[in-house]
Amino acid sequence: MKQVAWLLMLGLAGCQSAEFYHQAVRGQWQLMRAAQDVATLIDDPDTDADLRRQLELVNATLRFARDELGLDSGTRYQRYVDVRRPYVLWNLFAAGEFETQGHEWCYPVAGCAVYRGYFKHELAQRNADRLRAAGLDVAVVGVPAYSTLGWFDDPLLSSFVKWPERDIAALLIHELAHSRNFIAGDAQFNESYAAIVEVEGVRAWLQARGERAEVETFKRERRARERTTRFLLNWRAALDELYAQPYNEFARRQLKHAMFDAMKRCYRANARVLDQGRRGAWFEAGLDNADLVPLATYEGLAPAFSALFEASGNWQAFHRAVGHLKDLAPNERAAQLKSLGEQYVAQRTDHDDADHVQCESLAHHVGDRESTGAEHDDIGRGRDR
Repeated sequence: MKQVAWLLMLGLAGCQSAEFYHQAVRGQWQLMRAAQDVATLIDDPDTDADLRRQLELVNATLRFARDELGLDSGTRYQRYVDVRRPYVLWNLFAAGEFETQGHEWCYPVAGCAVYRGYFKHELAQRNADRLRAAGLDVAVVGVPAYSTLGWFDDPLLSSFVKWPERDIAALLIHELAHSRNFIAGDAQFNESYAAIVEVEGVRAWLQARGERAEVETFKRERRARERTTRFLLNWRAALDELYAQPYNEFARRQLKHAMFDAMKRCYRANARVLDQGRRGAWFEAGLDNADLVPLATYEGLAPAFSALFEASGNWQAFHRAVGHLKDLAPNERAAQLKSLGEQYVAQRTDHDDADHVQCESLAHHVGDRESTGAEHDDIGRGRDR
């Protein structure tokens, strides 16, 4: 009944965007039709040995998530689909030419979000081109998995099931978190919560397997990710400041391009102390406002949820605390999360090379203030949370 209701709601909303809802229903239906039973595949002697091993790993990870993390998969991930492409979806993000806040689309059931997912890459690109022609900044990002929030029994997908073991565990834990706590229309809450469940869940998963060296590697990688996220969010704040200045459109556009160029140069100069250059190709591809939208959505409230996790002491208490936040009025919830995040960041201290990140001055870009380097911590420094 849930499945039928979901499809009906998509159909009713289709008059607003027929192409989008048609491809969404068709894409979901194709996945359902192509799904194969995981238990049958594991027992079948003709199943590829590598695939069988990965499916068994998934089952073990789901049991761990249920028993240790309080994330019950129910009947999800009991079927497998070979999607025959690198991603199952492509998400389209958009932002105004002089805005870093993402454009929102609203959906039945899930509420509003800053992305729109397409099962075909060419559809995502075609709509991106349309929005770009209307003057918006756009980005199209491949998605290996997504959650239907219990409306369907989400399958395992070839787009991620052959990944390294730790990456599979991270993705499954992240997606299961959405079913535990979710607020319709609040993508930043949902994704930041799931991001911290993923981080702490993978840490626990590695520890349970006795992989001490991997735990340390994971911690180092997480610190690098946090530094780079902080770096990028601070550049995003500098762009917001620029866009708020009373410049004419031509000047604002020129300064915007200069700011993005300076961001890229600063990353190049400090790639080693940020993330060992892992985002190098991303920077070289050329960035605009839309590229920063998913960053804020997926990581913007992560410090607050990290603080809540540390204060909770165990998984069940953490999930309950998040549930209490979910029940608050939006303004009260936002205020509490802001306070938690600020306290968490303030209590963290750098002990590595992050303090040595230095960038050129952008004083001539944004008023008379230094925007980077030691005299203006907001942009120049990556600060561990």
